[in-house]
Amino acid sequence: MNERWRILILEDSPDDVNRITEELNRAGIDFMARVASSRMQFEQVLEDFVPDLVLSKFTLPGINCYDALHHVRKIHNALPFIVVSDPVGEDAATATIRQGANDFVLKGRLAGLSQAVESALTAFEDQLEREQDNALAYSRLRTMQRPHTLTREKPMVGEHIRVLVLEDEQVDLIALENELDKIDASSTLLAVTNRNDFLRALMDFEPQIIISDYALPGFDGISALGLRNEICPEVPFILTSGILDEEIGMEALKHGVTDYVQKGPRSRIHFAVERALSEAGARADRALAESNLKRSELMFRQLAENLGAALWIASQDLSKLFYVNRAYERIWGQSADTLYRKPLAFLDPIHPDDKAKVTRALSAATGDNIDEHVRILRPDGDVTWVWIRTFPISSSGHQLNRTCGLAQDITEWKRAQLEARESQEKERALMERLQLQMERMPCACILQDVDFNIIYWNPFAAKIFGYTAEEAVGKHPRDLIIPHDKVDYVTNKIFPRLREGDMTVNGEADNVTKDGRTIRCNWLNTPLLAPDGSFNGTMSMVQDITEKAREEQQLRASEANYREIFDSLNDCIFVHELESGKILHVNKRAEDQYGYSREEMCELNVGVVSFGEAPYTQEGAEEMIRLAREEGPQVFEWLSRSRDGKLIWVEVHLAKVNLVGVDRILAIVRNIDKRKREQLAIEDS
Repeated sequence: MNERWRILILEDSPDDVNRITEELNRAGIDFMARVASSRMQFEQVLEDFVPDLVLSKFTLPGINCYDALHHVRKIHNALPFIVVSDPVGEDAATATIRQGANDFVLKGRLAGLSQAVESALTAFEDQLEREQDNALAYSRLRTMQRPHTLTREKPMVGEHIRVLVLEDEQVDLIALENELDKIDASSTLLAVTNRNDFLRALMDFEPQIIISDYALPGFDGISALGLRNEICPEVPFILTSGILDEEIGMEALKHGVTDYVQKGPRSRIHFAVERALSEAGARADRALAESNLKRSELMFRQLAENLGAALWIASQDLSKLFYVNRAYERIWGQSADTLYRKPLAFLDPIHPDDKAKVTRALSAATGDNIDEHVRILRPDGDVTWVWIRTFPISSSGHQLNRTCGLAQDITEWKRAQLEARESQEKERALMERLQLQMERMPCACILQDVDFNIIYWNPFAAKIFGYTAEEAVGKHPRDLIIPHDKVDYVTNKIFPRLREGDMTVNGEADNVTKDGRTIRCNWLNTPLLAPDGSFNGTMSMVQDITEKAREEQQLRASEANYREIFDSLNDCIFVHELESGKILHVNKRAEDQYGYSREEMCELNVGVVSFGEAPYTQEGAEEMIRLAREEGPQVFEWLSRSRDGKLIWVEVHLAKVNLVGVDRILAIVRNIDKRKREQLAIEDS
């Protein structure tokens, strides 16, 4: 359950109330409580508070637990009722359970109260579900008409009823049929004579009323009544007998029989059937109404408890509070119990500058509503903006005798409103500065309308393209700066993408100047969209990159030369990342010597192309890179391994270098395998 349980405590001792609530809180039960100490208070709170559970003292002045239980059962037969009392004797405690209380807990043993409360509330939830299901099922049964082979039809004046009869005497069965003819309804009668057929009929025939003889061979009415109680306890059960016996009647009543009727020519079975059906229908309607009401209350609580705004219902003069949800505690920083004790306590945290307008609305003529934005001073020092609204509601009929209040946290909205005003002021100042910046901008700034006609042309645009603002504004770019051989491409490919709001239409393009020169420009284009998302024009930032493009072309040529030299060297070249030693680049000679492609080498570490035993390992390589990084160039011999497993002696020159502005480790690896092996052979000899 997401909602808080509502518990009514009938107790005149404040100390005992505190002990009870402390025990429930200790057990982690989420609840709100109302206390009554007299009969009048109890009946009023029971009506207004609509509790889920009643905890009652055994006896108080003017009311005892039996009176309270009787009054509760008149309102809702399944509402949990627990007696919490001082010792009163075993007989008295047993009597409360016999009268219908769910449990009896001694005040001296309150440790067992939480378990009793949780069990009662769980059973209450299950009972609500069963009542709803049974009521709906019975309501459906009363309106269903199913054809059976033993149907005796007559004009439909009332409802059609299905009657299950447990009877072994044909004479009594005929008499019963005659009795049923007196009922203002058609009926389907199914007669059975033994336990198996009776049990099967209960499940398949789905009777609306059961009429059973008291005594049958091998079976009896009391046993049939027990089966009815297990399978369909809501179906009326009339017991018949040739002679009425008081002991049989008492036994049947204890087992839940609806009526006990004598057979014979003067039998009034049809009266008993009509009365039983009427009472069963009334019970079903009442159970359905009670279940629907309780379900509506539960749905209201679930809705209210999950509402982001604070919600409360109080008397019209706000002197009595009937309900408040948990959002109130979050927004006000004040407990709901405080508000129950003092409904006007919601005024206390309101900012002094705002409290006057709320109190004026409260003191106005009855029926006036509050509709104000106020500030709440929370206990933690924060200030919360709240929108308080109240409106009248009626609890019964059309009489307005309740007030509903809604308080919504609008702190963020207020903050956004203030920020919006500040933003508007900043925007005006920004637009002024922006216009000034656009005039001073060191790149061309061009604004175009929906048809791409130029509407703004800053001084730098005039400098790049040679046209003044007066010459450019009102013209189309194709008439000024787009080369003739590119007009179709720009018109059919670029402009449609901008119209669709594409923010990625950027890049380099050739343009022409007023004096006929072709220049290379970098365009950053931004589609301007109206509030409804429609295309409203374009803003373009343009830079002349002619010189830069020329320099980049020269650089690419230089890099190509470098690459040719790099790959033509007879020594292997490795470029490593400074800290990790990761291989970043190798030349063609390294590919040939070790049998790996350039891409594969960049995925390996030095240990893969090394002998693999100390010091010719990955760890040894990392140590040499560290020395080159921290102490300076290193020259050493190294035993390496190619892809096919061949061992190659090399001489390595490691040095820290700066390549294109980034520090790297450069390794020049020379193949000395032949010389080294000759040297080792001489040493061995």
